[in-house]
Amino acid sequence: MKTSSRLIAAGLEEDRQALQTAVGLLWICKGMAGMKGVFDFGHASAGTVTDAIPVEKTLKSRKKTEEEQLADSLAWSTEDVMQDQDWAECKWERDCEDWAFRNKLLALKDRPIALLKRMLETQEQQVAMVPRAVEDTEDRQVLDTILAPVVSFVPPAAQPPALVPPAL
Repeated sequence: MKTSSRLIAAGLEEDRQALQTAVGLLWICKGMAGMKGVFDFGHASAGTVTDAIPVEKTLKSRKKTEEEQLADSLAWSTEDVMQDQDWAECKWERDCEDWAFRNKLLALKDRPIALLKRMLETQEQQVAMVPRAVEDTEDRQVLDTILAPVVSFVPPAAQPPALVPPAL
């Protein structure tokens, strides 16, 4: 802040010197040409050189204007920083919401894949069980084929009661 004050003070000193030079030149021009003119120094009131605004008053208004500009500039930059922070916070919140949504979406996307994997595993188990069932059925048929003649040659008294044919 001290540096900016020094820069402002240096600028004001240069402006004061330039104004003094300009007023001096105006006096010289008026005196040489015998002019009776109106000189406007950028203010609403205008008059001759003798009615011109004194240098010190102009410098004070210039200093005040520069201080106001500096204050305005500081306020604007502060407001810009605040808006940038608000924007960054909002962006962070939006990004978090987007991240959560994408995770849910990926979970939903992965869910059918997991279900399909389970279905494939179940089908593989079923495919593995079918040959065993067929094999068991074939084995049973072979056993039935082999045991049928054997059972027919066993005397009825030696057969278990469930296998004894009914008496005719």
